[in-house]
Amino acid sequence: MRASILALALCLLLLTACGKQGAQFSTAVVTTGGGTEEHAPAEDAAGLPEEPAGPEPAGGQESRDEQGQEGAPEAGPAEQPEAGAAYDEIENPFEVMPSYFQFTSGAGAWGTELTIETDGAFTGLFVDSDMGVAGEGYPDGTRYVCAFSGKFSQPEPVDETTWSMEIESMELEHPADGTEEYADGVRYVYSEPYGLEDAEELLVYSPRTPAESLPEDFLNWLRMPWSWEPDEAGALGCWGIYNAVQGCGFAGFE
Repeated sequence: MRASILALALCLLLLTACGKQGAQFSTAVVTTGGGTEEHAPAEDAAGLPEEPAGPEPAGGQESRDEQGQEGAPEAGPAEQPEAGAAYDEIENPFEVMPSYFQFTSGAGAWGTELTIETDGAFTGLFVDSDMGVAGEGYPDGTRYVCAFSGKFSQPEPVDETTWSMEIESMELEHPADGTEEYADGVRYVYSEPYGLEDAEELLVYSPRTPAESLPEDFLNWLRMPWSWEPDEAGALGCWGIYNAVQGCGFAGFE
């Protein structure tokens, strides 16, 4: 009888000890400026606390895959967004089109780049490098340069996919009078902002502009450097700006 009582007491002592030991792993104690709080951590299959679930991005798993680290895309005009973008409801194209546009032929080291803000303010740079035109004091050739800035007027709709705008103001960093400067073995000649000269009207084309309605000389400026072709719907497929007087076309980039 006495042995049974001792055995029972020993079992109770062991159960009490196990309960206290288990309690040491059931809570996490966090000390804050306002006192001590106890938090029970959730555990996954590996025994580690689960990471909090973040907000699901628009589009679910497909959107996450598109945003994966697959390297930078190749340079080229900004493509048409997925179906659903109502271009005919756009009030201010500056807010939805790419900020960066480029005018070039793809042949020779020349081009005009244009950066446009959502209020129509812009900055730009034209550079044409001719390394074969060298001489005493400029063995590394000649560069024709024009840095400029200004502001476009608010685009006015022409139809559902096209807008018309003008250059309200534009200033050149250096007068376009052929002034020359020499630096680092190069002769710099200050010139006009090629592509924007005499721009009485500039047309802004959205990606859904029917290709068959576009001027051929505008499309040629896309074909030469970017190997442009209409998209599956027969539309432009990218944003564009066209100097109607000079027949010069800028392609939009993301």
